[in-house]
Amino acid sequence: MLSSRFRRLGGSRRFNSINMSLIFGILSQRVASFTSGITTYTSGSNTFTLPAGCTTLQYLCIAGGGGGGGTASDDGFWGGGGGAGGYLTGTINNPTAGNYTCVVGAGGAGGGSSAAGVNGNNSGISGTSLTITAHGGGGGGRSISGGGANCNGINGGSGGGGGGQYPQGNKGTGHGSGEGNDGHDGYPTWALAGGGGGAGSAGGSGDGGYRIGGDGTSNSISGTNVIYAVGGSGGYNPFNYNGTAGTANRGNGGGGASTTYTAFHSGGNGGSGIIILKYK
Repeated sequence: MLSSRFRRLGGSRRFNSINMSLIFGILSQRVASFTSGITTYTSGSNTFTLPAGCTTLQYLCIAGGGGGGGTASDDGFWGGGGGAGGYLTGTINNPTAGNYTCVVGAGGAGGGSSAAGVNGNNSGISGTSLTITAHGGGGGGRSISGGGANCNGINGGSGGGGGGQYPQGNKGTGHGSGEGNDGHDGYPTWALAGGGGGAGSAGGSGDGGYRIGGDGTSNSISGTNVIYAVGGSGGYNPFNYNGTAGTANRGNGGGGASTTYTAFHSGGNGGSGIIILKYK
């Protein structure tokens, strides 16, 4: 009888041991599931908390795009395209858990009457394992007969395009280091404005080497393939319009304005930036 009782107790202990192992295994899987995910920020200053136990931190950080250049009412010329916001991406192995500050830059305003576009705002990530800054895209140069101040594209993450006038505006320079490219000079013969630079190429990739904004770069960190940081197109004869705004949360540059001697027009606003963090 005593032997039988011990066997029952021993069997119970073995049964409890098996149950506890299963419970601990399930809990471990649930804890592991909490240390992976994707976080997206689309504006302002934010605090991201990286959980403990992560082995990789992948990031995409894009600044605000530059605004397109404006036109005067009496010159018949065209504003340069805004440069794309700076584009930074990468992966950190064995990152340190804790808080990271993530600031998303707004797009720059398009230039009004005879005004250059405004640079986009920087985006950045700052923490123990990662400190980076993506620079805002350069504003596009204004158009005005006889040249003068603000006709040149402005330097930025990607440079703004030069305004189209006599003499033409010069391109803005991109930040380089894989972040962005130059805009394109304006063209004096036909007063064509230069396109803003993009993350994938310099401005002016078509239309005889002028006007077209630089290519963006595709990224699938969000789970969907998206093209970011496209340069704004320069204004173009014989159209008469305000520049097109850059797409929000892509960091695209704003388009330059066009006019046919009838009224001034404004450049398009640059698109806001974005920060995406993928961790596991």
